[in-house]
This record gives sequence, C-alpha cells and structure tokens, in this order.
Amino acid sequence: MFCPPPHLIFFKLVVIPLDTMITVALVDDHTLFRKAFTFFIKSACRINVCMEAVNGDDLLTQLQSSDVHPTVILSDIMMPVMDGRELTLTIKKLYPHIKVIALSSLHHEDTVIDMFRCGVKGFITKNVEPDDLIKALHTVINNQYFLFDGENENIFSSYNNFQKNKTEHSLTEKQIQFLQLCATDLTYKAIAEKLDISPRTVDAHRDHLFEKLNIKSRTGLALYAMQNGYVEL
Repeated sequence: MFCPPPHLIFFKLVVIPLDTMITVALVDDHTLFRKAFTFFIKSACRINVCMEAVNGDDLLTQLQSSDVHPTVILSDIMMPVMDGRELTLTIKKLYPHIKVIALSSLHHEDTVIDMFRCGVKGFITKNVEPDDLIKALHTVINNQYFLFDGENENIFSSYNNFQKNKTEHSLTEKQIQFLQLCATDLTYKAIAEKLDISPRTVDAHRDHLFEKLNIKSRTGLALYAMQNGYVEL
C-alpha cells in the first residue's frame, strides 16, 4: 500500500494530516455490498473499518458495548428495523462527535435534503468510485459537506467553498427566505404559493441564486442554507 511521503494529503480544498487514522462503521443490510465497500476502504491509507452492522439498531447495540467509536458512519438509508434516517437522528443526539455519510442507490433531491437536515455530513450513491468514497470520508472529518451523485462532480467542488462568512454574498431578505424554503420538502410550486408569487418569479429567484452562489441544484441551495446558518439543524 502506498502512502504519500509528505505530511499532508490534499483533496481539492481539503487538508488532511497523514497521522489521522479514520475509523469507519459500515451499515447496510446487504452482506455482499458491505464486503465490497470494506475492501475498498481497507485498501486506502490510514482508513480502517472497525464495525459492520446490518441496520441502525445493530450498530447502536455495538456502539453501546464498545469503548472504541468510529470516526465516520457509512449508512444505507433503506434498511429493516431501523433505517438510515432514524439512525442519523439518534447518532446526532447520542454521539454528536461521529460523522454520518448516507449511502443510497437513488438520488432524489427531497431525500438528499431530508438526510442533510437529519444531520448527515455527506451523501453518496452506491455506484460511487473508490476515489470519491475516500474523498467523502476525508471531507466530512474536516466538518465539510460532501455530495456526489455519481454524475456531477461540480457539486463536490462547490460545496467545499461554504466555509465563508454568510454576509459575503449580501443576500436579500427575500433570497434568504427562498433559501430556507429550498431546504424543506416543498415543491417549487408550493414555495410560490407560500410566498404569494408566480412560479416564474420562483424560477427567477432560483436562477439568480444559482449564478450568485455558483451552485447548480436545489440540493446545493439547501446545503448552502444549512452550512451558513440560515436553517436550524
């Protein structure tokens, strides 16, 4: 296994000390998938799988009986007994020091936004490349959001720029209100009705924020709102 000789690994804007060992708990009810992801993770430098669980309840049982906790939890969303959503809410309450990355076979904006509001730091699809999986792990331990849908890498690069003062972009009160609503499960049509504006005006607000914030999706707007304190988590 090759580890770079310098004392730092750089993933775009992410700076990772090489003396930091990342421990991972993998939660998925499909054994074959868990084994494949474990293989990918163990092939990386200074990353180790310390727990495997078939659902959220199984993981919580292991956490309660262990003195060693993972740095990051990689969790499927759809699981029996306790799903990824309930697990994330519980981890946020009982083990706030542990980061959670959601895994999913599908990429629906409402699901992604809901998982981030529940407390995940990352969201990746199950067809993620090994390199992007490693990037996700390194990104979230630096208290940054990571989102990769398997197609749009621009999402990843833009979200690492959220560590800015929220006054930098000088958002108006209407823009802030629109951002907050983007982080809900309301459709654009419902947002228009709530704000008492036309759907065309909603489109104009969205497109202007896309350009102003250099973001390409509603999910990006929702994450921007969360990262900059416009939405209470």
